Amino acid sequence: MRAFPSNAQADPAPLRLLAPASRPAAPASRPAAPAFRVCAQASRPGARALRAGAAAVALAALAAASFAAPLAAAPRELVPAAPEVKGPGKAVPGEGAGYHYFRFGGRYGFVTSAGKVAIPPTFLSADNFVKQGVARASEATGTGLLDARGAWVVLPLLKDVRPEEGEGADGYVAVNYSWSGRLGPDAAWQVQPRFQALESLGHGYYAYGFRGKIGLIGPGGAFVTGLSFDKLGKVHPRPDGTFLMAFTLDGKEGILDQAGKVIISPRFDSISPGFDENGRYIMSVGDKYGVLDVSDRWIIEPKYFKIEWHEKEGRFWVMENKFITSYFYHDRDGKRIGPIPKEAVWADIEGRPLGLTGCFASEKPDVFGFCDKTGKDVIPHAYDAVWNFSAAAGLARVKKSSLYGYVDPKGKEVVPPSYDDAYDYDDSKRAVVMKAGAWGVLDETGKPVIPVELEAYPAPAGKNGYFVKKGGLWGIYSRDGKPVLAPELQETLPFREGTGLAWARKGGLWGLINESGKWQLKPVYDDIGPFTEGGLAPVILQGRFAVVDEKGATVARSVIECDREVIRDRSGAISWPPDFSCAGS
Repeated sequence: MRAFPSNAQADPAPLRLLAPASRPAAPASRPAAPAFRVCAQASRPGARALRAGAAAVALAALAAASFAAPLAAAPRELVPAAPEVKGPGKAVPGEGAGYHYFRFGGRYGFVTSAGKVAIPPTFLSADNFVKQGVARASEATGTGLLDARGAWVVLPLLKDVRPEEGEGADGYVAVNYSWSGRLGPDAAWQVQPRFQALESLGHGYYAYGFRGKIGLIGPGGAFVTGLSFDKLGKVHPRPDGTFLMAFTLDGKEGILDQAGKVIISPRFDSISPGFDENGRYIMSVGDKYGVLDVSDRWIIEPKYFKIEWHEKEGRFWVMENKFITSYFYHDRDGKRIGPIPKEAVWADIEGRPLGLTGCFASEKPDVFGFCDKTGKDVIPHAYDAVWNFSAAAGLARVKKSSLYGYVDPKGKEVVPPSYDDAYDYDDSKRAVVMKAGAWGVLDETGKPVIPVELEAYPAPAGKNGYFVKKGGLWGIYSRDGKPVLAPELQETLPFREGTGLAWARKGGLWGLINESGKWQLKPVYDDIGPFTEGGLAPVILQGRFAVVDEKGATVARSVIECDREVIRDRSGAISWPPDFSCAGS
């Protein structure tokens, strides 16, 4: 059900050429732009090349896009009228965070952290409260949103409704039948539900989709463009109060303003975020990079291997080819002002424990070794890939002929390349390796402290141990390889920060263990759910619903008393129903 992941640790990028964060190899070195990358709103038709004539037609159509509300559905398609769903309740952000949903008599309500009933169990389904102060719940008529008093903020007349996420979000995305729309913070319709997709882009802007095409909606639900794009990116504010966003048309990226005007035409393979108040962007054309401003004027022509903007210096670092000697300074306006000293390039590279960083041979750009900050070769170029040194263990991971090993600062292969997979040393001087499908852990001398015979990746078990799998079962070993808990668990979940406890399953039942492998709460639960930020989790105990806290104490529990179902709270007193009476209870 919740099997612990066999490979929970992400593998960092190797130090190709210079360093993982600044390697100049194309195309992997294109400026990272996760914040401005275009996000898909609906499936895109097959991309076709924008020939000069086709591009002109497309841009003309884009410029003439109707700002009136477009018809989302063809006349022959029935789009049901949206019901009025504005409820009498008004959510207060943060309220209800200490509640947890509870199942009683086949219905759902909410209890407090003391196990008292806060909202009576009358709903067909329910979710926990979110930071906006609402919780999703459903009745026979549909789904809506409750406030912390149990009053409807959004009436239960929808197929689905959820609070928006992201900067500036204050409304709700709602689904009526299979059509998406938008409710304002007062739960009144701002965008009628007649779209196949609707997603917040931030600051009150939305992407709406129909039949594979995307359009833009502005604050208050006003239509900004028709269904003109394949994708739209998140909205980014400018110092003057205006907004820009990336868009994709036929596989190429461009930039729109908040009025839907094309500022930069769609002809680029990637666009980085603007780096100054003038709206200048690092663009890629094929595998070459340049800098363009919002007037569509090249500041730096797109002919370089790599471009970085250094805010503190107020200038660009431009790399003309793969070699370290090809870095040149360019000012804010793109003027070349001289070569960058080699030692400055090395000193700028991130993650240089022990003063060493990966570098390539000048005559063989695909063969790597290690250099100091002056660029002087320290460890010969003999590897297919190298990674940063571990400051704690004093070793660096290397790769040769598809096998992994570790070298020390003098170039000695402390662990010759012999493993099929390997990870960097962590702060406890341990590294996870894999060979022939079996996993183990090495110490700083390269010796296995946990033999390479485990059946799954040894994920961290708290601060000082590993979850290990042998014979089909999970246990815990210390970082020195000593058994803390013999493999006897069917499943485990990660230890929860702040509590030092983890859910574990044995004999088909769940309980809580501590980092010493002792049962904080014996395995008696049929099933468990995740903890909320308020520190409560749902469980099934002997077939009945309950809620426990982070220490395993029962907050609320459904039991049968005098042939009736009741809820007992944290103190053991009957919390629900209010009319319950039973002799001797």
